[in-house]
Amino acid sequence: MVQMRNEGLVKHVSLGMNKADFLLAYVKMYPAGTFDSILVAGCWNLLDQSGTELLRECQNRGIKVVLGGIFGSGLLWGVNFLRYAPASQEDVERRDKWAALAAKHGCSLPAVALNFAFLPTCVSELCLGCQTPEHVETNLALLEEKVPAALWEEAKDAGMLPHWF
Repeated sequence: MVQMRNEGLVKHVSLGMNKADFLLAYVKMYPAGTFDSILVAGCWNLLDQSGTELLRECQNRGIKVVLGGIFGSGLLWGVNFLRYAPASQEDVERRDKWAALAAKHGCSLPAVALNFAFLPTCVSELCLGCQTPEHVETNLALLEEKVPAALWEEAKDAGMLPHWF
């Protein structure tokens, strides 16, 4: 694929998976400049930051990241599912902790989740699941909500964010 890109036959070399550890292994296996972007889902949201090391590596290598699963299969919208299965009590409690922090700062939880996704500078795009035109409009409206820096500082102090920030 890299040779094809170099010959102008393809414009972009990318990988996509739901498992951050598999993607990280591939990113590390090949020299810098091999991949233009990756698509990863479910490992970078308010409830699951298992993709932290992958995002750091992408940031260091200049690889753009497209994220999916930023609302945790709906748990961050109030649906009781995470990773397409019923959420555990621990996951619900963590969601509730984020919801309380969001409310304290005058934000909706989905807006905080969307803004969180863009904290790493390597994140260039998001994949958001929408079933109706209204869902699209709602997601677009989230972009207008401002999330204050104080929220992230408080989350960091409370141990809710990885030490990367």
